[in-house]
Amino acid sequence: MSQKRTFEFTDRVIKGLPIPPKPRQDDYFDTKAGGLGCRVSYGGKKSFFILYGPASKRQRLTLGQYGRLEDGRLSLAVARRQARAKLGAVAGGTADPAAEARAQRQAAAVEEIARDWIEARKKSDKPRSWEQQEKRLERHILPVIGHIKGSELETGDVEALLDEITERGSPIMANRLHEIVKAMLGWALKKKRYRLTHNVALAWDRNPANKRDRFLSMEEIAGYWEALDEEGEAPRDALRLCLLLGQRQQSVLGLQRNQLFLDDRIWRVPARSSKTAQIYKVPLSGWALTIIKARIAAIPSTEQYLFSKRGGGEPAGLTFLGIPHRRACARAGIAGYAPHDHRHTFSTHCDAMGIPRLIWDPILGHSVGGMADLYSGFDFADQRLDCVEKWAARIATAAAENVVELKRRPA
Repeated sequence: MSQKRTFEFTDRVIKGLPIPPKPRQDDYFDTKAGGLGCRVSYGGKKSFFILYGPASKRQRLTLGQYGRLEDGRLSLAVARRQARAKLGAVAGGTADPAAEARAQRQAAAVEEIARDWIEARKKSDKPRSWEQQEKRLERHILPVIGHIKGSELETGDVEALLDEITERGSPIMANRLHEIVKAMLGWALKKKRYRLTHNVALAWDRNPANKRDRFLSMEEIAGYWEALDEEGEAPRDALRLCLLLGQRQQSVLGLQRNQLFLDDRIWRVPARSSKTAQIYKVPLSGWALTIIKARIAAIPSTEQYLFSKRGGGEPAGLTFLGIPHRRACARAGIAGYAPHDHRHTFSTHCDAMGIPRLIWDPILGHSVGGMADLYSGFDFADQRLDCVEKWAARIATAAAENVVELKRRPA
C-alpha cells in the first residue's frame, strides 16, 4: 500500500516515513500547517520546507533538518511555527523568504568586506595609512569576527572584541581598532552589495584618551639605560636609538642602510615612515652614530634593514621592542611608560635644556609650520646636530652618575 503524501504530521509518523531508493526524494505535506512539507532523501535525511507562491512561480524554502533541538535541528512544533510566520509574511506582501535566504547565503563575511575595503584604500590613500590598518585587521579583528557575515554582525560582537582588548590593558589600542571597524562598516554600508542596514560599531563607547604626560626623569633614564644591558644587542640598540633621537619605533625598526648618510651624520627618514608623509632628516649624535655603525658591522652586507626579522627581508615587528622594553622598565622600577613615550622624554628634556622648539620639533618629524617655515630656506642643520649631541651628553652624564652610585652602595 503506497504512503499518502498529505496528512497531519506527527513525530511518530515522520519517524516512520519510508526511505526512497537512490536517487529519489519524496515530499510529504502537513494538513495542520498548510504549506509545510517534509522531504525524505534516499540517504535517510528528513528536512522541513515550505512552498509558497502561484503554481507557475512556486518557491521552496528549506527550514532545516528534522530532529532534536539540542542537536541543532528542528522539532515539528518549531517547524510549524516558522512555517506559519514566513507564510503569513508572504500573504501580507511583506517578504519573500526564499529570496531573503538566497541573499543571506550570498552576503559577504566581514573578512571579505575588510579585504575589499583595504583594496579601495590602496587606490586613494598613502601606503603607511592603509598598511597599518591592514595589519591590525589581520592581527586583532579578523581572527575574532572575520567569519561572521556582515549582515549578521551585531553590536554585541564588536563590543565583545573591543572590551576584551580594553580589559587586557590596551584601551588606546581598542579605540584605534574601533575606528577601523567603524570606518570599514561605514564604507560597506554605502555599498549595497554587502546588504548592511546600519553600522553596528557606532554604539561602542570609546575609552577616554588621556593626554600623554609620561616622560622619564634623568634618574629613571639612567636606570632604564642600564636595565637595557640585560637585553639582546639588537632590541637594546633599537630602544636606545628611539631615546637618543626621539624617533618612533616603526621608524627605527624600518631603518635601512640606504637611508643613512654617515659622513654627513644624517638619517633621511622616508615619507612612508612619517605621519606628515614627507621625508625628514634626523641628525645623528656621536653616540647614535656609534650604535648604528655597530649594527651595520653586525649584520650581513646583503641585509638592508638594521633591525630585521629572520631572513632579513623585512623589518622586525613591534613585539621585538615591546617585550624587552617592558622587562627593562620592570628592572628599573618604571611604571606606565611605553616606547612611544621616548618622544615625549626627548621633547621635554630639550625644552628643559633651553633648546627652542624650532630646533627640536622637526627632529621628531613634525612640521613646524608658520611663516618662518614657509619663507626661510635655512634648515638649522648645525643647531639640530648640536641639539642631539647635548641630549646624548645629558644621558651619558646621568648613566655615568648611576654607575658611580651603584659602586658606592654596600654589597
